[in-house]
Amino acid sequence: MSVSKDRNFKVTTDEIFWYFNIVKKPKYPYRIAIIFLILTVPTIGATQLGWYLYDQQTGFDYGMIVGTFSVIYAAWLMYEKNWREEDED
Repeated sequence: MSVSKDRNFKVTTDEIFWYFNIVKKPKYPYRIAIIFLILTVPTIGATQLGWYLYDQQTGFDYGMIVGTFSVIYAAWLMYEKNWREEDED
């Protein structure tokens, strides 16, 4: 598949995160559980793997790095996708 060079190729954030735009928002208790898992599982997993494979300081560093990205992603879900608001029935 080729794209002509004269075509203006612009990608918006909605196109980048197309998956989140077509999937319905989960119910409020599930959203809280997903946020909890996003903030804990990758961070603890990266810390444990780094600690086991390298040493204590490297595991701690890996956990901090992954934790930073987890917080950014959770904040994006909460504020940009309005996951912090309870469902109005």
